[in-house]
Amino acid sequence: MRDAIGQVTLAELSVRRRQLDHELQEFMAEKCEEWGISVISVEIRNIKIPKELQDSLAREAQAERERDARVLLADVEREISEMYVEAARVYNEEPGAMQLRAMNLSYESARDGKGVLLAPSSLADGFVDLGKDMAK
Repeated sequence: MRDAIGQVTLAELSVRRRQLDHELQEFMAEKCEEWGISVISVEIRNIKIPKELQDSLAREAQAERERDARVLLADVEREISEMYVEAARVYNEEPGAMQLRAMNLSYESARDGKGVLLAPSSLADGFVDLGKDMAK
């Protein structure tokens, strides 16, 4: 039994339990037949895993979760960088878009009234130029 169970991983064991039961039943029936014993059924119910193996499996699972988290983070960072590149293209093609973004950032910075907004004169010029464009 140990050999049959030892050939599969714990994940496979939980998925293939019935198949392993059947394989063990056939193997045991073959070995016991010469003694006149019939094996009717075999069920794997409770497998005790040594503490050292449990610790090793836990570390492996933790490493896998950390790897998955890093891959997900890298994918998200790649998507965000692509969005920034696209935004840069839009800002480059539409000068008014950059002015609107600057105005939005100014608004977000000052909307709670808890901060101070220091605007360079070029930012103020953008407000004036935008106002003239809207008036037309």
